[in-house]
Amino acid sequence: GAGRPSQKGDGIPAVVKVQLPLTEVITLEPRGRAEDLLLMCYDRNRKIHCIIYPGNTAAEDFRRLWRLIATNETEHGLKAYFSAVCRAGGTELCINMQRMPSQPW
Repeated sequence: GAGRPSQKGDGIPAVVKVQLPLTEVITLEPRGRAEDLLLMCYDRNRKIHCIIYPGNTAAEDFRRLWRLIATNETEHGLKAYFSAVCRAGGTELCINMQRMPSQPW
């Protein structure tokens, strides 16, 4: 899940972009129906491509990730970049909950 640090050699490292849903208003806290709170997550080459939603991530981790994106002034509160580790044959993505600088993609 988001926020769990990876052990060295415990997966494939990646840089991922996580985007808030495109809505008219960006909020600092996730609000609304769960199906409207989907975060798109992918790497540069789209080898990693997944949806993060409240039901597949611990509630506090989801809120923290949302806030990290919404307060990212460099990307106008729409997206942020994170280091991550892809594990379990590509079925689990562990995101480091510290924003990285904007990437050129």
